Amino acid sequence: MASLEHYLDERLAHGRSYFVGDEARSALGVSQRNFAAAVTRLINKGRLANPRHGFFLILRPEDRVAGAPDPVRWIDPLLKHQRLASAGDLLMVTVLRRLNGSGLLDRYPNLSAYVARGETRPAYKRAFADQLAVFTGKPPTG
Repeated sequence: MASLEHYLDERLAHGRSYFVGDEARSALGVSQRNFAAAVTRLINKGRLANPRHGFFLILRPEDRVAGAPDPVRWIDPLLKHQRLASAGDLLMVTVLRRLNGSGLLDRYPNLSAYVARGETRPAYKRAFADQLAVFTGKPPTG
């Protein structure tokens, strides 16, 4: 059984500066209690940060010097973990929606599903309503 510190080093060696707790615990084969104790030790040592439940950032020495990890490295993985849309997702759905009715999206079921998921997100609905209000002159209803 590898240690959590070894697991972190392996993640960093493969360019990953984050992990999900359940995946790490499963890979290490440890109990929830032992995993929580190891995580707490590493947080206290300044080696880990836990911005959201179950999602962890591996803090490199340069992150500690800077005072915080570079958000570019972990924002997208965190949004995916939380199943939240990023601004990029909202923009991409807006662009891809323009293809509706052309038949092009029908050839790519993964893109069609991506657009459909995006259109159901509250952030997308708000942004769409705000944009529509500009063109119709009517305030958004939501």
